Amino acid sequence: MKNIVILGSTGSVGTQTLEVIDRHRDVFNVYGLACGSNVDLLSKQVAKYKVAHTAVADPKEAMALVRDPAVDLVVFAMSHTADALSIFRTALESGAQIAMATKEVVIEYGPAVAEFVIGKGSQASEAQTSATYTRCRQVIPLDSEMSATFQILQNAPARTIKTLYLPCTGGPFYGRTRDELQSVTVEQALTHPRWKMGRKISIDSATLMNKAFEIIEAAYLFDLKPAQIKVFIEPEARIHSVVEFDDGSFVTHRDEPDMRRPIEYALLYPNGVASFAACLSYEKPVMPEPDYGVFPSPLLAYRALGASISPRTLITEDSRAVQNFLDGKISFLEIYKTIMRNLQET
Repeated sequence: MKNIVILGSTGSVGTQTLEVIDRHRDVFNVYGLACGSNVDLLSKQVAKYKVAHTAVADPKEAMALVRDPAVDLVVFAMSHTADALSIFRTALESGAQIAMATKEVVIEYGPAVAEFVIGKGSQASEAQTSATYTRCRQVIPLDSEMSATFQILQNAPARTIKTLYLPCTGGPFYGRTRDELQSVTVEQALTHPRWKMGRKISIDSATLMNKAFEIIEAAYLFDLKPAQIKVFIEPEARIHSVVEFDDGSFVTHRDEPDMRRPIEYALLYPNGVASFAACLSYEKPVMPEPDYGVFPSPLLAYRALGASISPRTLITEDSRAVQNFLDGKISFLEIYKTIMRNLQET
C-alpha cells in the first residue's frame, strides 16, 4: 500500500485525488489530510478514509505530516501561502514523492525550486534533453500540460528538446474581439468550456494569464529557456502537450480533458502507468497561435523570465486584479490594464 498525504484535500484537486483513490483502494492508503478552512468537508473525508493524521491551517502540522517517514507520496495541492516553499522543501527532504499542483510555488520560487528538483540552477547553458528530467522523478507535475510533458519526456530517449508547445483552449471567450469583451460578466468569465476549476484559476483561464504562469512553470520544471516554449490554440482540450526535438521529430500527448487522468498518472507512477503510453503519438498537429492583440497576458511570461519583472510580482498583481474583477470593481478588460499599470509602478 502506498501511503498518501493530501495537502489541500478539500479543494478541487484534493477532492478529485480522493476520487482517483476510490478506484484503487487496494493500492493507496490515505495517511494524512490537510486543509485551510473547510473543516466540515475535512471531517467527512477523515471519517470515510479513516484518516489518523490531519492539519488545519497550521504550517507546522503540515510539515509534520510530510516529514513522517511512513509517507510515500505527498499531493501538494494546498493554497499558495507564505509557508508553501518551506513545506515543499520539507517534503522533498523527507524523500517522499511529490505530486505537484500548486504552480505558484514553482513560479514564485522558480530558481530555488529548480535547484531542489533539477539539482542546478534553471535555464542552464547546456542542451536540455529528455534525460535531464529523468533525474527529477521525485516531483511529478499535476497540471494537465505539465503532466503531459513529463510523460512525453519519460517515454522519450535522451534527445535534445528544441521546443515545447503548450496548448490553450482559448477559454470561454475564444474568438471574441476586444469590443465583444467590453461587457463580459463575472459569471460568463467563470464558465470554462472544458474544465471545472476554482474562481481564481477560471478567470486566469479566461484572460489566458494561466498560460503565462504555465510558461514560467515549464521553464523551471523542465529546465528550458523562454524561447523554447510556445503556446497554441486547441479548443477541444484533447492535446495536452507537444514536444519538438532537435532532430525534427514531434511527440504529441492526447487524452481526455479530465483532471483525474494526470492525478491518476502521478499516484500510480512509476508502476502502473504503462497504459498512459497510448496517449502519445508521433505527429505534428496544427498549432495556431493565440490572438495576442486580444489576449496579451501570455506574453508577460517572457518578461518575467527575462527579469524585466519578477514572477512573484506578476502573481501578486494578477491576484489583486482578478479579485477586483470578482468583486465588481473593474471590468474584464481592465484586469490586464490594471496589472500592466501596477507593474510599471513597481
